Amino acid sequence: MPSGAAPPSPPESPATGGSPGEVTVAWGSSSPGAAMCPPFQCRQDEASLTLLLHVPGIQPHSLSGDVGTNHYSLRFSTDTGTFTLFLQFPPANRLLSPETCVSVSAHNAVITLAKAAGSAGPWEKFCFGLDASALQVNGLETAPWLVLLGSLREWWLREVSGYRSEFGRSW
Repeated sequence: MPSGAAPPSPPESPATGGSPGEVTVAWGSSSPGAAMCPPFQCRQDEASLTLLLHVPGIQPHSLSGDVGTNHYSLRFSTDTGTFTLFLQFPPANRLLSPETCVSVSAHNAVITLAKAAGSAGPWEKFCFGLDASALQVNGLETAPWLVLLGSLREWWLREVSGYRSEFGRSW
């Protein structure tokens, strides 16, 4: 890089946060006219997932969703652009079709998806993106980079658990 030149901007990426069972994601596109992934929050309870789309001016007639066993896809428009969102869940996490609730207001939209029988309880992660070919991993309770750390933590706890039982120690 030439001296004095500004470093390239990092690509836009998701931002997570909130309380357990909630994730907040902001994602966009810098290409004019291209579909954008909407900023959203995802919350869950034992029986459902609720998506809060932080997009003002959604045209209610443009909102179209498709619930599959392990995915949900959504497309809608505003005066400023077109948005698409594809969520993919692990095989053990199944959804019921159709959406149980869709509510569009002037400032956002709320979509509730029901968890199928046998899939109730907390889900740990999902993938999202503009479509099934370009997905990012995200955790419902942790930031994406913590998914790997979560796996390492599980391994460590399993190993420590064996060590603890062998020596009768409590950590």
